[in-house]
Amino acid sequence: MMQWHQLHALSHSGFLRRDGAGTGCDLLLDMGTADGDLDSALRRHGSATARIGHLFVTHFDGDHYHADVAAAMARDGTIVYLARKEWEHGGGSAANESHRQLADTGNLRLLDSAGAMTLAGMAVAWATFRHRPNCGNLAYRVADHLFSGDTAVTTLLDSQSPEARTLLRLDGDPPRVLCINTAQRSRDDILDISDELGPARTQNYLENHGIAQDLIDAVGDPELRELFAGLKTIVPHHLRRPPLDETAEWIRSRLLTARDEQGFTFSVEYPGWRPALE
Repeated sequence: MMQWHQLHALSHSGFLRRDGAGTGCDLLLDMGTADGDLDSALRRHGSATARIGHLFVTHFDGDHYHADVAAAMARDGTIVYLARKEWEHGGGSAANESHRQLADTGNLRLLDSAGAMTLAGMAVAWATFRHRPNCGNLAYRVADHLFSGDTAVTTLLDSQSPEARTLLRLDGDPPRVLCINTAQRSRDDILDISDELGPARTQNYLENHGIAQDLIDAVGDPELRELFAGLKTIVPHHLRRPPLDETAEWIRSRLLTARDEQGFTFSVEYPGWRPALE
């Protein structure tokens, strides 16, 4: 995936760049599933927690961030980047023993709502988008890769939003790879299983998560033509509609149809996943 690995194909966050923070020092963006062993997941991709030089976190949900693991990594030298607002208002060091330990390492970096830096020769930019009430989500652009975290598709691809324009660079130099949250296929799909999800989770999916149909529709948006014309790859992630193989194929097929209709050339990939028919 253009120098990046996805720790958990299809279903969860966790993006790794080997040597992304210097030789022998890897870059990790989010930590993946809450019930997984991060070190084992990293080792499957040729890394390890001891190799992670910098950890960027989008938000505090358990399938993106584990405070105790982050504190242990920071004690071993990993620089951990978290949103200042979430830290101060949603479980900062005074309220969480693991966070206290993390702060004590001196390797915690709190990020304001938007900003930029240079890391190992790569430009890194971020902006905060609403994820759900009282919870923001940092989307990151690292060199020519844009990572949405749990930001909803319509929010990340809002061409009128200053935060989105900064990361999409709609005035020039669009990203080449878009790693984007597509938790569910369509609003109709979500409503079809609303009894199973329950009211709160249904509302969360409808308002705060990525919907694949929104991404498919965006491919035809004239305001976003420069973005999609410049893309080399789209990586949908965070799939939630089982069976995941079927959902992945549904998304890829429809994105490629929309691509061909518009004359674009991007591919659609799920790094680390092989369809059952293969």
